[in-house]
Amino acid sequence: MSEGIDWARFRVSLDELGFVGLGLNRPECVLSTASGDLYTSDWRGVVARTSRGGATTLFAGRHPTPALALRPNGIALRRSGSFLIAQLVWKRTPSPCPLPHWGRGLRRLGKAKPSLAGTG
Repeated sequence: MSEGIDWARFRVSLDELGFVGLGLNRPECVLSTASGDLYTSDWRGVVARTSRGGATTLFAGRHPTPALALRPNGIALRRSGSFLIAQLVWKRTPSPCPLPHWGRGLRRLGKAKPSLAGTG
């Protein structure tokens, strides 16, 4: 917990909020880095990076099962710079149960070079 902040009295006005990132598709998970970059899950690829300046880079991936599309619900940034990808798949059973899938093999789309290490 941050020292010096009275969380019981902490408030944010709607006037202080703004939009970041354009064209994101279902950004269900958002990660922020110390440098100000935002990483979001994105159904167009797997992960979208929005730089502090507002430019967006899309990283594509593939599902381990070729017939299924990779539609991430959550992402986790690893120390190595790679991502863990969570995808919930609802299998039709007597009672629905989520089956998580982890994706690998992200590749960059577009011209901007990401500041990530390899995905291994």
